Order: sequence, then structure tokens, then C-alpha cells
Amino acid sequence: MKLLLNDKRVDINKANYEATPFYVACRKGHIEIVKLLLKDKRIDTNKADNDGWTPLYVACQNGHFDIVKLLLNDKRISIRKKTNNGSTAFDIAKEYSHLNIVKLIKEIDTGFFD
Repeated sequence: MKLLLNDKRVDINKANYEATPFYVACRKGHIEIVKLLLKDKRIDTNKADNDGWTPLYVACQNGHFDIVKLLLNDKRISIRKKTNNGSTAFDIAKEYSHLNIVKLIKEIDTGFFD
């Protein structure tokens, strides 16, 4: 991964089918790759798939608490962006019963719940 990131010819935001490498790392729970990619300012942290799901949302869906925490601490992440059907990261975490993530989102985005 480091080798690819150092090669400026590689488009690190290019989707294979509909998912970028960052999206896939968040979905699959590969925290070390997520950390590495977050260090690169070229990463489009909010690039959604065809359904409007961002890397944050798939991490919420799959219950990857540590990845969600990393993402929520990155100022580039859009926590309130909605999927094509109108769901937020909070809605997805709640729907999939990842209560630790629901609590984390509430703690970080307190203004949204007022």
C-alpha cells in the first residue's frame, strides 16, 4: 500500500466497480490500512458508492468501532451526509444495533441531536 501511495501515477480515489480502496478498507475493518490512507491528504474520505454510502457508513454498518472512531476524529469526514435513501451514519449504526457506535456518534455530534 505504501508503494502505491508513493506512486503519483496511481489514482487512490479511483473506484473499482463502485468502491475506492479507502471504502473497502473501512468496510472490511482493515484499521492499519485505514490509518495509512487517512495520512494521505489526497484521499477523498467522503466518496460514496452508487447508493450514497460513504466509508463512514459502511464502517457503522459493519460495527467497526475503532475505524468509526478514527473517522469521526478526522475533520474531513462528513458525519451528516445522507445516503440516497436519506439515512445518516447514526441511522445506520442504530439500524444494525451497533449501540457503542450510536453512543459515539451522539457524543461527537451533540448539536445534531438538540
